[in-house]
Amino acid sequence: MSTTSPIRKEEDLQRFRNYYLEKGKMRNYLLIVVGLNTALRIGDVLSLQWKDVYDYKRRRFRAHLQVVEQKTGKTNQIALNDCVLHALRQCYNGQKADEYLFIVHVIKISRSAAVKLGELCGRQQRRQG
Repeated sequence: MSTTSPIRKEEDLQRFRNYYLEKGKMRNYLLIVVGLNTALRIGDVLSLQWKDVYDYKRRRFRAHLQVVEQKTGKTNQIALNDCVLHALRQCYNGQKADEYLFIVHVIKISRSAAVKLGELCGRQQRRQG
């Protein structure tokens, strides 16, 4: 597994966040936004289902996300900030409660594919910046 360097400049972070949004790739945009704003490990992000972020009974997005971390087994409650909620609203289109947020066709996106999406976005941002 390779290591990564943190993004230190706010404008670089904005470009990284908006890369897929500008290309109209909403699933990838949501993946980046959720990853950046929740600080969850990629495996935990990829395990999220719509019922984790959307309350189907009340028909609104949840204010907090309850996650049992795969690596540690710890239960965490994470506030969903405005940036995440905005991205979720942009991507929600009546999906079923048990659908994963990040799917390729009808299967959950793999960890390696998610890492590649982030690397591609980072490479493009370095070329432009």
